[in-house]
Amino acid sequence: GANHTVALSSSSEKKVFAWGSNATGQLGLTSGKGCGLAETEVAAGEVIPDKVAALLGGGCELDGQRVVRIREASGKERSAMTSTPAQVQQSFAAGATAVIVEIPEREVPKAEKQSLLWPQEVFLGDVEGAISGVFASAECTFVTATAPYVCGLNGDGQAGLGFPSMAVQTLRPLRGLPPSVTWLGGGLHFSAAV
Repeated sequence: GANHTVALSSSSEKKVFAWGSNATGQLGLTSGKGCGLAETEVAAGEVIPDKVAALLGGGCELDGQRVVRIREASGKERSAMTSTPAQVQQSFAAGATAVIVEIPEREVPKAEKQSLLWPQEVFLGDVEGAISGVFASAECTFVTATAPYVCGLNGDGQAGLGFPSMAVQTLRPLRGLPPSVTWLGGGLHFSAAV
């Protein structure tokens, strides 16, 4: 990638390693180490209606944090970047289970960044099947197994998850692509698959 490297071990128990910048979650570390961007999930039962407020310029916030996505009852996430408070409440009435909010960006200490300059094992907890390949785009990491998976920058939708997010910190299934994908990559604002 532009600022990170990925590698696949050749041992019988395949492991994925990544090192370099984790500014947008592209190393796939569950700790979020090195990433100044983060999101958190707020369950539907924890959302107090009068705590959801409109933002100037569009969208809404929950307790001062921008609502970026809504998780529907099916588990599918969709963008809420332009949703009004009324639309968020309607989503809950229709069965949405959670909202995802952005946590204010933090300054990552230099020592924390430097600790990522050596290979880190990528968390593969949700990856199904044997790993067949790893690929890096400018700010994303892709892993192929029975299906393709992705983590990293998705501000323009370049990770292909169907919603924007500044930092996808752990590998997530990349839906809509066949399991026979043999290469994934791209630039800063786009991705491609073969």
